[in-house]
Amino acid sequence: MKARGEFGYTRALKKSLIIKVCVIIVVALAIFLVGFFLNDHSNKNVFTIVAILLVLPGARFLTRLLIIIPYKEISKEEYDKVDLLCKGNYKLMSALVMTSEQKVMYMDYMYIGNGAVIGLYVKDKGSFWGKRAGDTSLSDKKGVSFVQAYISKGVRNYADKYRVLITDNPKKFEDEIKKIAAREVKKEEEEKVLAYLSSLIV
Repeated sequence: MKARGEFGYTRALKKSLIIKVCVIIVVALAIFLVGFFLNDHSNKNVFTIVAILLVLPGARFLTRLLIIIPYKEISKEEYDKVDLLCKGNYKLMSALVMTSEQKVMYMDYMYIGNGAVIGLYVKDKGSFWGKRAGDTSLSDKKGVSFVQAYISKGVRNYADKYRVLITDNPKKFEDEIKKIAAREVKKEEEEKVLAYLSSLIV
């Protein structure tokens, strides 16, 4: 399984969750039916209890699947184009479906490195409908402000000197990562920031 934020992670996670949900449904149904027929067509047996217990992890997998299924993965060509703009010691995450207590946040890209976190935010479900962040109809200033504030607050818990910028303008995103200069940062801070951002990803 790919790491959270790694190119292809969202696509791989969808496939994995679909398989897990289907397997659990089939196994739970088979166990229930075996108990049903072994006990004179009665569902009052231990097989029914086992089948119900199997549904619990299935529900958890299904919840994750329902959160991420509306969002498309970035194409390899798009990813490589952005990756070429990056420099220094960095990590480029893509197709990030992130969660907070208030909302689900989707970003096409997030650059982490050299004391900076730069994200390209996409209005909810924008990518699902075949649109990219460059489409002006996807502009969502309120959403951008929320994500900016939420991620800034979280990052500053681990590295108060990190610069955080979230935009829904692809040109601004590209311009910002082009301007980033190599900068020494504490390895411990960098690891904590990466761990925090990864923890937000579904």
